[in-house]
Amino acid sequence: MKVVVKVTRLTENQEDAWKLGRATACLVHDGHSVAIIHGHHYENSGVCASATIERCRSCTDAAIVEIERENRNMVGVLNRAGTAALGIRVGDGATCDLRKARCICNRESVELVRMNARWIDCICRNQGVPVISNLALASWGEHCLLDADNLAADCAKAWRADALIYLTTVEGVRSADGVTMRWLDISCLDILKSKAEITHDMLAKLRACGRAIESGVGRVRILPLAHIDCLPVFFSSRIDAGTEVINLHGGMASAEGCDQTALHAQMINARAARPE
Repeated sequence: MKVVVKVTRLTENQEDAWKLGRATACLVHDGHSVAIIHGHHYENSGVCASATIERCRSCTDAAIVEIERENRNMVGVLNRAGTAALGIRVGDGATCDLRKARCICNRESVELVRMNARWIDCICRNQGVPVISNLALASWGEHCLLDADNLAADCAKAWRADALIYLTTVEGVRSADGVTMRWLDISCLDILKSKAEITHDMLAKLRACGRAIESGVGRVRILPLAHIDCLPVFFSSRIDAGTEVINLHGGMASAEGCDQTALHAQMINARAARPE
């Protein structure tokens, strides 16, 4: 199976970093292919928030060094865990084409034209793990920060991944009563926004999840960092942590349909004879 894992500032907690290293090594040992996406998002970058790919005008030399250091640290953790990891920027090896664009708000942004998974596939076929940062050097010589959540979805789409997993510091998507939702029908997202407390970051992440599902990625899950240990058994055992993002309705959803999301999820659980 092909798995894309998106992480954020994981190396700030060495214990979590080691857990990810061991979990990744187990997945590779079991014959799975794993690609890791990571990156920072810098505020006050003067970029249109609706852009899929963001140009970071405040991408200073210090910011570049920080992202590169995180990439090196993550590669080191994976190598020490017994995994042959290779750290790259997203633009290395012509993995993506970028072009300048204009947003609705008339600000300059950067648009992803094409994503090529050739090198991701090449590294994985040789039992390696690509660790890809969201930093890219555009053809016009400017460093750009890509939105890491959308980048993970784009990588999963281009690579035709079987699963996309977002490791987060939260337990998952919470309903209006504060309970973590076991399943979330992505077609109900717009209605859910008015009924539950969803942060801007989580909303952006869920939209990326929707794009991945629509592109054919089989499974998309938001998984809390506290449950990294679940990664090695992701395809063989049931995992109750986090939120599984699905698309039951396959189109525009009504309020009544969204009220039935939990019922549909219970039906799926009831008839799931195989492990998750």
